[in-house]
Amino acid sequence: MEEYNLVSAEIGEQSTQPSSRVDFDVNERKRLRVYQEILQTYDQLKIDSKNLKEAKEKILSYRPGAWIEKVGGLKLCDYDVPKTTCLILVGPSGSGKSSLINRISKVFEDDNFAPARAQVSYNSLNGDGTCFLREYMIPREKTSICLYDTRSLSDDLNENNRMLKNWMTKGVCNGELVVRNADNQKLRKSLKHKDNKKGLFSSKSREVNL
Repeated sequence: MEEYNLVSAEIGEQSTQPSSRVDFDVNERKRLRVYQEILQTYDQLKIDSKNLKEAKEKILSYRPGAWIEKVGGLKLCDYDVPKTTCLILVGPSGSGKSSLINRISKVFEDDNFAPARAQVSYNSLNGDGTCFLREYMIPREKTSICLYDTRSLSDDLNENNRMLKNWMTKGVCNGELVVRNADNQKLRKSLKHKDNKKGLFSSKSREVNL
């Protein structure tokens, strides 16, 4: 009986050794694969960081008209170039217009704890979002690029087309009230009351470039 148990133990030990070796090899390959993935991620992160830095430097050095190609001997003074390139962000409610402005601004902010510039609830009532056009210089202290946060598009396509056409032809103004046909009297009254108190906004109209 003792001999049988001894033989069984030897057989069991021999059968577990190959299995342990296989498990070790599998785990080692997994470890090496994870290590390689970490190195690749780190290398890609360095590339992305370099690209972001280059893009940031280009934007910081941008001046309206600076990228105009001199065609046919024309000079910058021959073009009608605005001092500030103005872009408006349009989209439905919750599409991320204000969030995009905050993300873009964050790239140029030296203070990581600086509060968000664009607030989704700014001048809003009952969660209606941005009801007044808001102007944001990018970067904050520059005047070359300006982003406009707008009120969300409505379900009325004709109304949206009229609103966009008005902005593209007549320009936009910081603090401009945007009223919809579907706005009820209570909302209209509240917005007009706020409109009368927006003395801090600029009355300068800007031509929309994009």
